[in-house]
Amino acid sequence: KAPKVYGDVRKLLEDEDIDVVVNATPDHWHCLVALMALDAGKHVYQEKPASYNIEEGKLMVAAQERHPNLVVAMGTQQRSGEHFKDVKQFIDEGGLGRIAFARAVQIHMRHLVPSIPNSEPPKNLNYDLWLGPAAFEPYNQERVHYNWHFMKNTGTGDAGNWGAHWLDLLVWYLDLGFPKTASGQGLKVVDDAKEWPDTQTTLYEYPDLTVVWEQRLWSKFGAGGGTTNGCLINGEKGSIMVNRGGWSFHPNDDKAEGQKHGGSDMMTPHIQNFVACVREGAQPAASIQQGCLAATLCHLANITTVTNSRVEFDAEKQVVIGSPEAESMMGRDEYRGEWNPRRLA
Repeated sequence: KAPKVYGDVRKLLEDEDIDVVVNATPDHWHCLVALMALDAGKHVYQEKPASYNIEEGKLMVAAQERHPNLVVAMGTQQRSGEHFKDVKQFIDEGGLGRIAFARAVQIHMRHLVPSIPNSEPPKNLNYDLWLGPAAFEPYNQERVHYNWHFMKNTGTGDAGNWGAHWLDLLVWYLDLGFPKTASGQGLKVVDDAKEWPDTQTTLYEYPDLTVVWEQRLWSKFGAGGGTTNGCLINGEKGSIMVNRGGWSFHPNDDKAEGQKHGGSDMMTPHIQNFVACVREGAQPAASIQQGCLAATLCHLANITTVTNSRVEFDAEKQVVIGSPEAESMMGRDEYRGEWNPRRLA
């Protein structure tokens, strides 16, 4: 039968026939919908990035821990693709030896977002509800779907959009925690209405390991080997390049033989894993804890490239240290009306 259509997520959460919520809202709604869904006794499939900012990620992890019998799984489906898992096995078995450098890359041509006058919202859009926890700003048709991604009030840029995938792979492959420091440089190259920098380079400091996030939204040619997206991992035995098209191993020993492998289905096994979690108590291929860790790396990329700064990060408290401007970007100063996720903490 035809599914019910709800104009208000609160009405959906009142429906006792619903067991699972797929949280595919814009970034600024991610935390609040997840918290409300858990409080309503629903399992949650959370789209990436896990959170809109660092503070909201901490709220979500705490909420999941308050509801241990409910599943919160991340929509970072690359963790379920067989070729991505093959890379994990290759690394875990020592195929690269000691790893000293890793880079996550997203370089592509994004569409222009034109600057146009504000207008009245269409009659079929409850714009006040669409804004929800975000600060009020006049309606502009270029600031909603799909372009909300690139607006600071509602999105996290391509760092949150694609970095949430590629940095998550590095978290998984290299067992990364939170970095000791993050430093970044960013700028806007394209003169359009996007608000987040379209050019980002962020360096994360770990013991004996350098991790880099690299983003350009105005180029067709990529990083090492010309790749425009994915992860490049360098070890003492060789290097791996992996993305959705497959993976390749490039040995440092000229006499050794390299490898090249194709891609695999990600979505089917990822959804199957989530269903097994709900029905059978299986463990998520991508947990909310890991999702929020990867999202924090994305947020640090945005924070450091907007402020063009180097910041220290307290891993225990999960807070930025030493820069008032950077610290102010860890969360929202205020939420509108009833849409404050802190009240559900």
